[in-house]
Amino acid sequence: MIIAQFEQTQRLSKRKYILYADTIGVEMKGYDTTSRYEVELMDLGDKLHYHKESTTGGFIIFGCLLLLPVGMTFLWLTKGNINSGQVAAGWFCAIVLIWLAYIKEHVDDIYLTGGNKNILFFRNTPSEKEVLEFIELIKRTKNSFIKKQYLAFDNDTDEAEYYHTLKWLKAQKILSDEEYENAKMEFDIHKLIS
Repeated sequence: MIIAQFEQTQRLSKRKYILYADTIGVEMKGYDTTSRYEVELMDLGDKLHYHKESTTGGFIIFGCLLLLPVGMTFLWLTKGNINSGQVAAGWFCAIVLIWLAYIKEHVDDIYLTGGNKNILFFRNTPSEKEVLEFIELIKRTKNSFIKKQYLAFDNDTDEAEYYHTLKWLKAQKILSDEEYENAKMEFDIHKLIS
């Protein structure tokens, strides 16, 4: 059963995430690659890592590339020692190089880290708030899955082992103090009745 889907598009790249109760499917498409895989929620951490490239160098290169055809146009108009074909070629080359620089993806990502596997998101597509909300949904879904796995008990469940598991879940902040006490009480009541 699908809990949620989240899609991101940035220039020529697309990322799609499908969240299930126990896994998350990831599909990443670039202009020359496609990657699909699934990650078990148990393998995910709950820490965020931000990674961003500086775009200053790109603006400097953009300015330099633009100066060349502008300068050629100025020389053509004022001195006449450059013909119109050379000016057109200069503009064409500059525009092609600027376009290639534009389609090169600049890294501005959020990683969900801290576990055995990491998941990568565009930081601000569609918005940083929506990305962080989806990451929080992943964390809540993971915690619900872990609770279902570890809070289940039956008549054969070892008491010491169960209490140890509850303490571990509380230490991992998967269980709140109230949830910890309620789970302990439910287990104690079950042991008394059975």
